[in-house]
Amino acid sequence: GDESGIIKIMRCDQGKIVGQLDAGENSVEKVEFSYDDQYIAVASLTGTATIWSPNDLKMRHALPHPGGLTSLAWHPKKPFLVTACVDGAVRVWDVRNGALISEMYGHHNVITDLDVYFDGKILLIVTSSEDHTVRLWAFDEENPIKPEQHQEPE
Repeated sequence: GDESGIIKIMRCDQGKIVGQLDAGENSVEKVEFSYDDQYIAVASLTGTATIWSPNDLKMRHALPHPGGLTSLAWHPKKPFLVTACVDGAVRVWDVRNGALISEMYGHHNVITDLDVYFDGKILLIVTSSEDHTVRLWAFDEENPIKPEQHQEPE
């Protein structure tokens, strides 16, 4: 992906472009296949994460955010997508239905990157931010922090 919002899908073994996705009019920040190759997620500065099918290259869901996305990562075992936004929040989405299942606040500035680790029960999320901090988050599917439960950082 690039500043045009066009993502080209290439078969590296053949050296051929086999398709493309149009993610919008703004910069593509990150593209990742899901753990099972059933989905492609695109983070864009448009403020929307888009979920695509790699089979027919059609968009399945548009996940709205209050600002641009800077990073994303897939849960390594489940169809959950973790997104980082310029508002300093981490969000967890169920891509089967496009539902926001958790929203976590703590950074005072833009999240610049994130990564995930699953220990078999809890999804650990590590983020870095322009507020010069690194944070470790724990996402428990059985007890997620609901969007309406969040508190803005002081």
